[in-house]
Amino acid sequence: MSGKDAGKRIPFGAYLQQRLKLRYGNVLTELKKGEIEATSIDTKEAKEVEDISSSSTTQVTEVDTDVKLVDNIKIDKQPLSVEFKDKVRGFVTKQLEGLDPQSEQFRKQAFKPSKAFVDLVSKDIIGSPKKFREFLNENPTFYKGLNITELIAIDDGRVKKGQPRLFTEVNKRLTKQSEIEKFMMQGRVPYLTTAQQKAGANLYNRLTPKVAAVVNNFFGSTPSNNSNRKRAIAKAIANKFIAEAAPSTEAFKAKPQDVRAKTAEKLQVSQNAKFSKTLLQQNNIEPGVVNDFLKATSSKDFTNVLKEKLKDKNIKSPWLDTANEYFKENPIAGIPISVRKKISKEISLMYSMAFKGEVALKREVTNKGVDKAIDVINENLYKNLTFGYSYDTIDLIFGDKTNAPVSYTHLTLPTICSV
Repeated sequence: MSGKDAGKRIPFGAYLQQRLKLRYGNVLTELKKGEIEATSIDTKEAKEVEDISSSSTTQVTEVDTDVKLVDNIKIDKQPLSVEFKDKVRGFVTKQLEGLDPQSEQFRKQAFKPSKAFVDLVSKDIIGSPKKFREFLNENPTFYKGLNITELIAIDDGRVKKGQPRLFTEVNKRLTKQSEIEKFMMQGRVPYLTTAQQKAGANLYNRLTPKVAAVVNNFFGSTPSNNSNRKRAIAKAIANKFIAEAAPSTEAFKAKPQDVRAKTAEKLQVSQNAKFSKTLLQQNNIEPGVVNDFLKATSSKDFTNVLKEKLKDKNIKSPWLDTANEYFKENPIAGIPISVRKKISKEISLMYSMAFKGEVALKREVTNKGVDKAIDVINENLYKNLTFGYSYDTIDLIFGDKTNAPVSYTHLTLPTICSV
């Protein structure tokens, strides 16, 4: 303190008010620059933090913070091709070969993409230096798919340069292991070992910067800066692809259940995630027949049957029961009965958990009603069956990329994975 107040004692409240005014002024300055938006934490996140603070047993609201990067990147307005995804899966298979998920070094070794892998991402996704800005403009929200650790590092670098944080901010300090594990798998806490979790962890909010601020952050003022940043982005994307593609590799599928669970946990990804071919492609169903299948599942007759079954609390798997009943009377040419049953069962499993049936659908009906649940089912069936998005138990309903516990359980991710 300086000036006439130097050496004087002032009430703590007055001092705090002075400091808040200074801090608030800095925030307003950054808002005027247009670099950040005034919506860093939404009502869901606020409610979630409130719930965590008030009770350790209350089931908290899940927040959709983790984005599947491979499905959100567009090149010339087109999603990444199946051929490209298969190339990535090949690199990932080689990357994870021989690694022990029980080892403390597993993550460090797994997230160390080869030069050839980074070159593939740099060349086929980001493009030439001239195309770099085009990539950023076409994919201004690609950062949402990056690991929280990468974003924190970017923001820490900005702070060192005297710039405000752009992608993350600390929400609060977590001390309970169950909460750390939960938010770690949601992509809001950097990965920590069990031993590290004992010291607590910061829970982060993911900010929503404006497009211009994102482009300016990654696109430097000199060709050298652009080249370095482009390479850094390519490596960060490659690392996220390693996590996203791992569960769909043949090597991963061949591992024992406990090894798959531990690998997925350390990669911060669901062990059920799909990466490449869609469910219908895997069964060699023609595109035209895919449309017939989707039209049938969204038809008035199918919907009417599904509505009644969703309302019946005694029916464990309403969607599967509806599909079996409907397609028995209305078969689709081009889909053999055996294949149709297989597809229907796999779709049902997307919403299911253990032996409790389609719990995700029942949860959606309870929270939002039958009509909203059917809208969500139809929307996500189209996306997942045609584009090959992930098939997580709760993902199709809530966008949650983890095997999160359902409302009436208190199972943690390791518990669920070990069942």
